[in-house]
Amino acid sequence: MRQGMLLAATLGAFGLAAACSSPDVQQGNGGNGGNGGHGGSGGQGGGGPAMSLLAEGLVSNDCAPNDGPWLVFNLGTASTCGQAAGLEPQLHFAIYPGNTSMLAAGQSWTFHAAMPTNEVQAWWYANGVGGNSEAPKSASVEVLSVGNDTAQVKYAFVTPNGASHAGQMDVSICTSIPMCG
Repeated sequence: MRQGMLLAATLGAFGLAAACSSPDVQQGNGGNGGNGGHGGSGGQGGGGPAMSLLAEGLVSNDCAPNDGPWLVFNLGTASTCGQAAGLEPQLHFAIYPGNTSMLAAGQSWTFHAAMPTNEVQAWWYANGVGGNSEAPKSASVEVLSVGNDTAQVKYAFVTPNGASHAGQMDVSICTSIPMCG
């Protein structure tokens, strides 16, 4: 009887230890492949939740390097139309050709540093516009809704060092049109 109790106690302790000793590393999920294709990479470490930027920004008209019309999203900055972007971390995302008058719910764009194009470009300013910029590994912006003065957008991007950022925000629509060319 004593041996049976000892065996049961040993097996119970072994079962408890086995249940508690599974690896702490968990497989991350593959992310959201939705409209615009910004699926996450998953992998070791569970990925953790993506960080988000300051939930403010703007979208404006600008001049592309070829002097054509460029639609530019400045995401994560408290700046307003006519005011320069600040020192907070921010993503700038530019679409050519583009114009704020063409914004519509459902539009989405994707940038991949490994396959850059002239139509979509992105810059990550980890220290605000006063610091250096670098191209994110990938980035996407999707327009969720458009009002008279604001648009709601969803964004996701991965910095060059692999940090994921994602969120959604209302951005001010700056309708002034610069003289390009």
